[in-house]
Amino acid sequence: MLTMYLSLLNRLMATLVLCSLCLPGCRSGAQVPLEDVVLEKSGETSDDELASLGEQLTRSLAAFGSKEWRRYFGEVGSVPPLPEDIVDILNSACPFWEGKVVKDTHLLVLIPAAVDGEPFSLNLLGNLIRNPKGGGHSTSYCYYNADVERQLGAQSPVGSYWVLMTREVLEGSRDKGYESQKELVAQYASRKSLPYELPGVLEAATAILSHYVRSGERLYADSPSEYTRCQWWVVGEGGDGCKYPAAVGGFSPGGVCIYDCGSGAHGDSRDGVSGLRKLSSTWPLQP
Repeated sequence: MLTMYLSLLNRLMATLVLCSLCLPGCRSGAQVPLEDVVLEKSGETSDDELASLGEQLTRSLAAFGSKEWRRYFGEVGSVPPLPEDIVDILNSACPFWEGKVVKDTHLLVLIPAAVDGEPFSLNLLGNLIRNPKGGGHSTSYCYYNADVERQLGAQSPVGSYWVLMTREVLEGSRDKGYESQKELVAQYASRKSLPYELPGVLEAATAILSHYVRSGERLYADSPSEYTRCQWWVVGEGGDGCKYPAAVGGFSPGGVCIYDCGSGAHGDSRDGVSGLRKLSSTWPLQP
C-alpha cells in the first residue's frame, strides 16, 4: 500500500513539474525537445524514481542535449548530470533581467567533448553547421579570424558539460572596456551568489549556433549588431605580443562572426558580454 501511494505521489509531482514548464513554454512558442536529461541522485531518490522523473523532464526542458546533438550532428557519448534542482534553477528569477525567469532568458546547452568520436572544437563546429542532419538549418562562419583559428580553433574540452548562457548581451555591458565588462558580470555573480562568468568562445559559438540549427532563430545578430566578448584571448599577428579578447556574434544570413576585438581596452557599441553559468563538472581545454 505504501509503495502504491509513493508511486502516485511521484507521478503527481512529475505532472506538476511538467505543467509548470510546458504551459509557459506553450505561451511563448518555445520548442519542447525530447532530451535524455540526467539528474543527480539524492540519498532519498531511488534509481527508478530518478529515471522516471528524468524521462518526463526531457519533454519539457528547452535544452540542446545529447538527443539534439544526435539528431543534427552526431553521437556525443555519455551525458554528465544536471543538478537535481534544475527545474528550480530554470524557473528562478533571472539575475540579469527583472521580472523574467531563467528559462526565458537563457540557453541550456550541452558542450560535448567529442562528436562521433572526433574532439569537439571551433573548427569541427564550423564543419558541422554547414550540413546538419535531421532537417536542421544550415549556416557557416561568415568570418573566422585567422588568429582565433590558429590559436584556439583546435582546442577541445576533455569532458562534456552543461552551460546556461544568456540569449543576449547584458544590459549596460556595451560601450565598456573589457575589464569593466568582466567586473559587471562579477558584480552580478557576487550580488546573487551565483557562479556566472564570461563565456569561452567555444561555449558562445556552440550556444548561438546550436539554437539556430534547431530553430532558425539568429541570436546575437547583425541588425542591430551584437557580439559577446569572451574569456579566451588571442595574440595579435603584429608580433608585438599583445593579447586581444575573442568575440562571437554579428549573426547575419551569411553566418556568425568570430573575431578578436582589438585591445578590448575601449568600449564598442557592438561588443557587450553574456553571462554564462556552468552546471556540471568541467575540464580544461586541450590543444
